[in-house]
Amino acid sequence: MSTDAKLIAAAELADHYIEIILSEEPALLVEKIADQGAKDIAKSAKALAEFRLQLAKALAEQPIPEYFEESEEEEEEEEEESAEDGEEARDEHADK
Repeated sequence: MSTDAKLIAAAELADHYIEIILSEEPALLVEKIADQGAKDIAKSAKALAEFRLQLAKALAEQPIPEYFEESEEEEEEEEEESAEDGEEARDEHADK
């Protein structure tokens, strides 16, 4: 894996980890936005961006599995197939 590809994969992996954390335990990374003023929101956004950068740099130094890139592509293909199946089901239902 080239250096650029490794950095991109590390950033994607960091984004994936952050997405999981934000969906499961957002308080681990950010405070409630509703409880913050504009300056505090900007400060939280900056801290999250810095965390992402540091995480991506640390991940880039680790061996990144080749299958990660493949799994992302497979997810996109599955989403496209699912959308197509949903459209077909709607068309069939509309015909009845």
